[in-house]
Amino acid sequence: MINKVILLGRIGKKELKSSKGGASICKLSLATDRSYIDAQGKSTTKTTWHNVNLFSKLGDLAMKNAEIGALMYVEGYIVNTKIQDPDGTEKWLHCVTADYIKFLPRTGRVDEDGEPNGNIARPDSPHPFKTFYQPQDVDPF
Repeated sequence: MINKVILLGRIGKKELKSSKGGASICKLSLATDRSYIDAQGKSTTKTTWHNVNLFSKLGDLAMKNAEIGALMYVEGYIVNTKIQDPDGTEKWLHCVTADYIKFLPRTGRVDEDGEPNGNIARPDSPHPFKTFYQPQDVDPF
């Protein structure tokens, strides 16, 4: 079975929290768009907001470098959590826990190799872009 998410969107709000064990958790929102032609033939764009969690060093890195409105590439997995709100109603929270991130330039600039000119370098990455950051295998809880 596979639980894999890939998102490319614009950064919204972000906040820094700590786990019970003291690990950093950056919680941010990421907006993605989907364009389509509606029944009347009109071009329509729908924006979906995603909750993304980044732990430990990856969370610290995102808090330092993530700018509201900037493009961000995220690879991770979906986590579903059941909670109870103050009036006793059970609800499910859905979020993406990030394994890899890439901050992309706003201007469409590229480096000398023709790659997007982001701001995190990892040249040995096996992924389509050269510049990802992967946290160590640390359980923040």
